[in-house]
Formats: sequence, structure tokens, C-alpha cells
Amino acid sequence: KYYKPAGYITTLSDENGRKTIYDLLPDEVKKLKPAGRLDKDSTGLLIMTDDGDLIYKLTHPSIKIPKVYRVVATGKMNLEHMRQLAKGIEIEKDKIAYADAMIVEYEGKNTVLQITLYQGLNRQIRKMLDFLGHPVISLKRVSHGTINIQGMTKGQFKYIKPRELKELLNQLAKAEKQAEQEK
Repeated sequence: KYYKPAGYITTLSDENGRKTIYDLLPDEVKKLKPAGRLDKDSTGLLIMTDDGDLIYKLTHPSIKIPKVYRVVATGKMNLEHMRQLAKGIEIEKDKIAYADAMIVEYEGKNTVLQITLYQGLNRQIRKMLDFLGHPVISLKRVSHGTINIQGMTKGQFKYIKPRELKELLNQLAKAEKQAEQEK
């Protein structure tokens, strides 16, 4: 697991010369790929692996693995905004984005949210909050499935412990079974 700092893109190389997470990762893990992405300005958890099947299961929208974010948005949001996020917002033509959101607290004039996604559309949270008139100030992924960044610092890479991996694989198995039943 890797705690991505802001200012880096989640790709192996960039034709525009932007800094990537691979500029920071230790050499022995540069062969690993992230399960999902975080945009340049976002921080937080990336699960890094060389297992393509695991990446697919962690990121495919039919297998509903939760990704939880701590988001600071401009202005005072309310319960009606939370309902709109859950009901879905068209962020692009024919692309509806959904999010489970909860107001954690108000910081001055801004709102701190906990947002859970089960789909991973490009810049989904930013586009949804822009639509609602509450642009993102900061966005941090705090967990993906059962894996979290608790106790980690920005830029830190840690190997997932066997117990953590077992918990994640159990969650994936349950989510896959659920996805099969919903077909």
C-alpha cells in the first residue's frame, strides 16, 4: 500500500513530463501497478500489486468494493446535498455518478465529508461537488476495501500484512458472490 502525496500523477510515465508516483516509489516496487487512480491533486491510499486479477476485482464497478474518501468542500453543505449525491448526478453526457456521503463536521465556512464510492469514474467526486456548487478543496482516499492508510505518512510505501490481505480477499469473495446474485 502506498500513501500518495499531492502533485504526482498515478501513471508509469507521462508524455508531458509531469512527476509520477514512480518517481517516489522504492526501486523494488516499481514493477507494481495501482488498483485505480488518484488525480494529481488528490492524496491517499493506492493498493499496489502485480496481480491483474486483483486489480480488476478491486476496481470493476460490478464488484462493489468501497473506496472511502475524506473530502473538504467549499461552503456549507446540507442533507439535501447528501441526498443528491446518493440519488446520482450526471457528471458527463450519459454518465451518472453516485456517492454515499456524510457530513463529518464544518471547518469555518467549509464542509468536511466522508464519501464512499463503489464506482470509479474519472474525477467523479470533484465533478459531483462542482455540480452542486461546492468545489473540492482537498480529497484524500482513506481506505479501499478493508485496507486503509491509518498510521502512514504521505509518500510512505508499506507491504500489506498477510492478515490484511486475507481480510481483503474475504471481502472480495463476498462482493463477487453478491455481484453474481444481482445479475
